[in-house]
Amino acid sequence: MDVLFVSEYFPPKIMGGGEINLFSIAAALSKKGIGVTVLTSFHAGLKKEEEMENIHVCRRLKTGTSPQGILNNLKRSAAFPRSVGKEVTKITKEQKIDLIHFIGTSIIAAERLKVLGIPLVATIESFPTVCPKGDRIYHGKEECKVVCSRSEFKRCQAHSDEIGKMKNKFYIKHNPLALRYIYTYYEKLNRSLHYCTLIAISNYVQQLLKQQGVESTVIPNALDVEIFASIQSTSTQNDVGNHDTPDGGHAKDRTKRESYQGICPECNRARHQYNDRTDSLEDYRKRCGHCYHCHCLHIPATLHLHKERCVQDELIIEYLADEDDRHWDT
Repeated sequence: MDVLFVSEYFPPKIMGGGEINLFSIAAALSKKGIGVTVLTSFHAGLKKEEEMENIHVCRRLKTGTSPQGILNNLKRSAAFPRSVGKEVTKITKEQKIDLIHFIGTSIIAAERLKVLGIPLVATIESFPTVCPKGDRIYHGKEECKVVCSRSEFKRCQAHSDEIGKMKNKFYIKHNPLALRYIYTYYEKLNRSLHYCTLIAISNYVQQLLKQQGVESTVIPNALDVEIFASIQSTSTQNDVGNHDTPDGGHAKDRTKRESYQGICPECNRARHQYNDRTDSLEDYRKRCGHCYHCHCLHIPATLHLHKERCVQDELIIEYLADEDDRHWDT
């Protein structure tokens, strides 16, 4: 079986959980012997085609560099849907594709691509297909519980500070042409739901889709448990009981910073301490004078997800950095 995933962004270009989930699923499927191609957008500094974890990545789509700003969103709404339709059609002529799986807003091309006669699946992990503002915050104050209409959207956005990931400035909020453009784009996304077999990432999203008159199956986002198992193993190696404070107690708080210093399992030598949150994983490797093995597995987990590419084994590496307080939690 050969599957084509379509996603606006894909690692190392990450905007949220959708890209992380897609990489995990695509890698798992490829290990099962399923042919996996990911069609995504091209950005400067990235290869137009490459193999990642036996995933064939084609960066041919056109879109904005991010979901923020008016120019980026104009490009996303104008160029992206057309490029999805064009490039998916081209790929289906170049290779055998048994199933097309849309991630996020790439579903907008589903209506056009139904003529290919290939089963269409879409994962819905956020709200652009059910809310023109993309946040489901009613009048900027509370959870929205209505099915949106053009008039409802106009009233709601007037009290909202944001539309999507853009600030709802006066030249959008009071601009009939801008509001019409935004709502028309939402209508295309919403209409596309009816052409796909839908996957909702939670029961909550499933209920929202049901409110729109479409059924879905709940499949939560994938989680690479091996990463967390490795973190836990390293944390156990460097237990807080191994550090004594001058007052005779255990240096639990200090160990939160130093537990990842430890021993590299690949070369059995001590690694240098990593406690500068602004450093990348590559900077971290350069601090270690003994080996360049994938030290990311020794970085403790806390809040905000970041990802880097490991130079050693080409894996996409996940780690979590707490930007709010000044220590690492293990």
